[in-house]
Amino acid sequence: MHPFIRIALRYVRLILAAVVVLYVAEDVFLRFRLHEKQSDAVFSQVPVYDVGEVKGGRVEYYFDQGQTQTCVHAVFPHFGAVPCWYVVRHTAQQVRLAPAPRSYSGLSVKLESIVTAGRRVRYTGHFPANTPWTRSIVSRLSSGATIVNAM
Repeated sequence: MHPFIRIALRYVRLILAAVVVLYVAEDVFLRFRLHEKQSDAVFSQVPVYDVGEVKGGRVEYYFDQGQTQTCVHAVFPHFGAVPCWYVVRHTAQQVRLAPAPRSYSGLSVKLESIVTAGRRVRYTGHFPANTPWTRSIVSRLSSGATIVNAM
């Protein structure tokens, strides 16, 4: 093996070992603080807002339906919580559109028209911030929502 590769592998192993040691030390420290009933110093609540894409590629922020996310005061994620340094910098969560369904060839004409209608029909009313595009096509058509043809 080439000496340069051997030296590079040593440094990579050293860095990985340092990261593992830091993670374990931080975990032990946080568990000690939780054992001493200092959970306020370990966990925090950060307000997070949803962001949805509207017509024209613009973005709309939904400040009226804010949520709180629990975060941990640490460098790495622990106890299923994201680090606070990351949550504070990412307070807007993007609500994404569901991907278009695959092509269904060989189906009946009626079922094919329902599937393709899902690609061409767009809901023009105000979306709730938590579940904007999760309703099925049938419930969209049966509700009193305003529907327009996007093509």
